Amino acid sequence: MVDPFTRTLLIVDDDSATLAALVGLFDFHLPGFTVLTATSVKEAEPLLSRAHVVLCDMTMPEQPGSVLLAAAQRLTRIPPVMMMTGFDDPTVFARLRALGAVAVFLKPLLRDSIIPAIRRVLDTDSSAVSSHTPADPSPPPLHHRLLSVPSHPIPGGSHATSRTSLSTPHPHHDGGGL
Repeated sequence: MVDPFTRTLLIVDDDSATLAALVGLFDFHLPGFTVLTATSVKEAEPLLSRAHVVLCDMTMPEQPGSVLLAAAQRLTRIPPVMMMTGFDDPTVFARLRALGAVAVFLKPLLRDSIIPAIRRVLDTDSSAVSSHTPADPSPPPLHHRLLSVPSHPIPGGSHATSRTSLSTPHPHHDGGGL
């Protein structure tokens, strides 16, 4: 059972340096959150029922993050799942959204994209939502729709749904990398 007074964020990534950076970022910028980590889909699956929001890498050695996304969709209380990937491929983004991802972030992550997106998804839908069935005529819950996140320019003129960075921020940009 999820404690209604404590928000829990589950981060799934096979890279320990990325996990450490994200834990530090979220501990600082999301005080009061409990941050759980897993380095694989297998390790993360038992933690899904405790999560209010999930941030999962797409590419991992044993199983892709899309397997965890699908597992989350089978739960009675579906936690919003945000995916991150290093591949700037619109077909991958569309596939993840179709599977139920509320947002897809391009690595490296930018603090000014990920923190507001997590707050927005939790503020928009702070209560647990049951699975949506096709026979139900009501609109699907937020968890089944793409979360609107600001578009950020990518060097060279293209844009991504959200560009995110563990790198040092540009000296003239205050909202820099993780």
